[in-house]
Amino acid sequence: MKGLKMDIDKEEINLVDLASGKNGIDSDSIEFSSQVKDQRPDPPVRGESLFRVVDRWFHQLDRFVERYLPQNLNPFTQSGAIANTTFIIALVSGFVLLFWYKPSVHQAYDSLNQINMLGDFFRSLHRYSSDACMLFIMFHAFKMFFARRFGGARWLAWVTGVVALALLWFDGWLGYWLVWDEAANQVAVGTAKMLDQLPIFAEPLSRSFLTDDSFNSLLFFLVFFFHMLIPLAMGIALWLHVSRLNKAHFITKKPMTIAVLGSLSIISVMLPAGLAEPAKMLEVQQTVALDYFYMLPVYFTDRLEGGMLWAITLIGFIGFVSVPWLLVKKRRPKPQVDSDRCNGCEQCYKDCPFNAITMLPRAKDDKKKGDFYANIDPSKCIACGICVGACDPVGIEFPRLPAMDVRREIDSWLHERLEKEASAHVAYICSNSAGADLHIDEATGRCKELPGYIVRSIPCVGWVHPLMIERALRKGAEGVLIVGCQSEPDYRLGAMWTEERISGGRHPELREDKVDSSRIHYVQYDRTNYDGFIEEARRLQRDTGKLTFKEEKSSVSKIKKYIMGAFLVLMLGSLTYFFSNAPYSVPIQSDSEFVVSFTLPGRPVDGSAKKESEQQNLQSHMQSSNAPAKRERSDVRLRIDIDGKTVHEQKYEPSGLFNDGMSGAVEYIPLKAGEHTIKVYLGDTKSEEWLYTDQKKVVFENNHRSVVKFNRADGFQWYPKSEE
Repeated sequence: MKGLKMDIDKEEINLVDLASGKNGIDSDSIEFSSQVKDQRPDPPVRGESLFRVVDRWFHQLDRFVERYLPQNLNPFTQSGAIANTTFIIALVSGFVLLFWYKPSVHQAYDSLNQINMLGDFFRSLHRYSSDACMLFIMFHAFKMFFARRFGGARWLAWVTGVVALALLWFDGWLGYWLVWDEAANQVAVGTAKMLDQLPIFAEPLSRSFLTDDSFNSLLFFLVFFFHMLIPLAMGIALWLHVSRLNKAHFITKKPMTIAVLGSLSIISVMLPAGLAEPAKMLEVQQTVALDYFYMLPVYFTDRLEGGMLWAITLIGFIGFVSVPWLLVKKRRPKPQVDSDRCNGCEQCYKDCPFNAITMLPRAKDDKKKGDFYANIDPSKCIACGICVGACDPVGIEFPRLPAMDVRREIDSWLHERLEKEASAHVAYICSNSAGADLHIDEATGRCKELPGYIVRSIPCVGWVHPLMIERALRKGAEGVLIVGCQSEPDYRLGAMWTEERISGGRHPELREDKVDSSRIHYVQYDRTNYDGFIEEARRLQRDTGKLTFKEEKSSVSKIKKYIMGAFLVLMLGSLTYFFSNAPYSVPIQSDSEFVVSFTLPGRPVDGSAKKESEQQNLQSHMQSSNAPAKRERSDVRLRIDIDGKTVHEQKYEPSGLFNDGMSGAVEYIPLKAGEHTIKVYLGDTKSEEWLYTDQKKVVFENNHRSVVKFNRADGFQWYPKSEE
């Protein structure tokens, strides 16, 4: 059963039921039961009932797939590794694509449009692998979220995962900018709308995307530079994301890698990624094909103002990053090492799934039990208890479930049960397995669903030391049942270490010369298979043979495996392709559009009168003889008349910390198609006079825009140039 993993979830016994004496618990045992009833390492979170429901859906999906395919070919249990693999494919294919691509605003589109067949394959592979990366990383994020894998020591993995997701999206967003087609125009305009809210440009960035000849080539190269640089930052974020994991699988293994690369290659050949029409600034594109994995924000940038866009972005990002602190109710007590008991064997150090244990040197005068002793870092520990099962001298103190107390507890329960009944079985049930739903009397170990069993709920099967199994058999237990999780484990290596310990392949191993191994049963069921677990547990009371999932799955024919594999490839490939080429309609308020853009410094404000009044209020020795500085500038006023009616009039404040910078704006006026008389007024003083005016008759066509740009050096410039 090597490689079978664990799932998440655990139903808690209601405290009201405990206090009222239900579930067979008398009032004398309430205090003890409340201490041990909830053995899930993960702390409770707000809205936990909803999390459990959605988490169950993910488990059901895993269980459905693994009826036909082995776990190592289930893409849903390897979503993180697949996302990393597709990211590497996108990275490599992107570098290869540079043999054909020219990073120039004037040559970018043509270099892609005239690419040969091989280059077209790598461009399609680059696009679809990027989309698949986003698909799987989003699936992985949702799965980890509803599995509640963000609390405690897992905060670092969650935060760096959110950062990596944000960087991935931003890199893809810039990548579509570099194509410089109709969709790229939407991306550029949306980006400019947000950046114009920041005081970092001398004039509005939106002015660069009003006409075909106004786009700055240096800006285009800057976008290309960041698109190439961001993957380095992503690599750092991903390294931090898995830095606390022991034996982390960063990428998929060979069979899954072949499946991923093969399916992406097939899609790239059969459905090559197309290009939209080249970007034309003076045309209003009604419908374009967008890659919703990266360009969904276009929907919002086309409909919301820059301030609202920033509010949504910042609140959303801060909210996701703050999940570990907003949703987790309380922390779990962490285990500690009794250095006097520790013999320095390093087994807990090797078995810890989260690299929370380090070996520290002992003092020179204290080396009776070895040169080193184990130390648990509470900032990395998630209290899974796997280290308890690895410790021979019982030198790890586990506050919520002390191993020595459980040994005495099982001894007492067995003694009492065997005095009244002919036989009894002992069951150690993972709190995240199908056994999480059992009704257990924590005072006696009885379970109404499993009569004849003494049941102990544990945080992870890795908590069980083989000597604890041997001890139960020596004390008279007919058999010992260990129930772990199946599929993707919450505590990663616990299920695998337990199997290896029982089979004798890992220390501390079960001593088969001391016990009859046929009386020990190790099975794995997730929460979605409660009925199957109960049926199997009862059958194991009657049978001495060990049942494994491998035997149960061997009846699935190869044809069904191939059908399931083909179905998954087709489904995931279809999702990747559909959302990569989904239609999008641009919101159009009218048939055409008139755009006015200007940059103009207001006239200096004469502050002498104000300064003189302030000086007179001061004492003579505090008055300054220096003339007041005239740094502040007046607002710039804009007025637009169309067919004799004023449709827009507004003042624009100067930029700069001292209101001494340039004023600028871009205004969009929807219009009906046809001929209109346009008159534009600009004033740079506080008086009501308009020092700069221009008038023109313009014929507006459907789905087109006319643009007038103004600066003091060039005056008014109307686009298209051919219009009179």
